[in-house]
Amino acid sequence: MEAACSAKPIVATDVPGCNNVVEDNYNGLLCQLKDSDDLAAKMTQMISLTNEKVEELGRNGRKKIVAEFGEEKVINSYLSSIEDLEAHRAS
Repeated sequence: MEAACSAKPIVATDVPGCNNVVEDNYNGLLCQLKDSDDLAAKMTQMISLTNEKVEELGRNGRKKIVAEFGEEKVINSYLSSIEDLEAHRAS
């Protein structure tokens, strides 16, 4: 999330958590779990990108973080979870 927030493209593993932040070829590259050859290939691919493409991936990452993980959205989700817990406890 830090890299995306800083408008940096990301190479990450295609697992929950990482793939919630990284969309392959949108704001970074996803590699397969426990596949060092795929990781090396994605790193090579990232290094080979044009400066314009790197900047595009970075901008897309920043947009995604603001849209999906912005402060207001996170706070509202947190408050909603608390309300759900309180309602469950009351029943």
